[in-house]
Amino acid sequence: MHYPTTRSTLVVSLFAFVVFCSCQKEQQAPAPLPAQQDVSQVRIRAQLDSTISNWNKHAVVDIRLTGYRFLETPVSAQQLSDVRKQLMDGNNLVPYFDGEHASSFRLSSISERNEESLRTAGEQDGLSLRAQLGQALDTLLRAGQGQVELQWTSQGRRFTTLCVYNEQGLVYDHMLANLFLVEDETESEDANLRKTYTATVRNITIKWIWGSTRGKVIIKHSILVDGGRITSNWGSSEAWMSAGSAAAKKNSYKRYNTYAQLTWAYGWATPTASFKFSYSGKPAKWSVSMSGVGSKGSGSGIHTYYLN
Repeated sequence: MHYPTTRSTLVVSLFAFVVFCSCQKEQQAPAPLPAQQDVSQVRIRAQLDSTISNWNKHAVVDIRLTGYRFLETPVSAQQLSDVRKQLMDGNNLVPYFDGEHASSFRLSSISERNEESLRTAGEQDGLSLRAQLGQALDTLLRAGQGQVELQWTSQGRRFTTLCVYNEQGLVYDHMLANLFLVEDETESEDANLRKTYTATVRNITIKWIWGSTRGKVIIKHSILVDGGRITSNWGSSEAWMSAGSAAAKKNSYKRYNTYAQLTWAYGWATPTASFKFSYSGKPAKWSVSMSGVGSKGSGSGIHTYYLN
């Protein structure tokens, strides 16, 4: 018997079709610019309404979406820099929540998080944190996207955020993009005396606060038993996350006739946070470090199979 043990944009560039046609040496005036078209609100409305109806009733931490107001026109190419500047304002609040433990939740301004990072070992410097947010916004923001003002309450105070969306729904909002829920669906399994066996080391589901799946992390450990001894062991992994990043690492750590070990690590981060892996030691094992102003999560350990 083998006993597993576990140690978790309608991209609209404003095309100026200026047509100059010469007829009898007379030049016509430039053709008018095409009008901006409204971006569909169907998906973002559904996401916001689900947040209000589902999250607000069962909120794990003290933050709730109380309402929203759509702004009238899509973002033009000329307005992109203004939207970016508004989102980069140091007074904007950014949440931190690890997705599981209510005690981890806190709200602080971008400026406060920058100052904190200067005092916290392992974090990047303040300029790098601002640069990280700026790089994320440069990737996400496009002309033709819509804007909606979100109204929030948290810890006795009311505030608003600027949410940018497209036809697929959320593009970026300081609250929605940096809050998520984590469900650990890892289950213990029985080897059933098979010669080969795969155990699930970690099975993590990352969810948007309106309920749908935002990402997954799955790490598995396999062994091969022949002649009453473990002859091989290996790992496999899957990791992804929408509006953010997720990754997993794994390697064989130790293998003997009667037990085998796998070193593993994973991390995920919202657009304004990041993580990195390191692989060191004798024997080498994986570890993960986190940085950035946004929410993030990680795990690492050694998974062991015993052969009795």
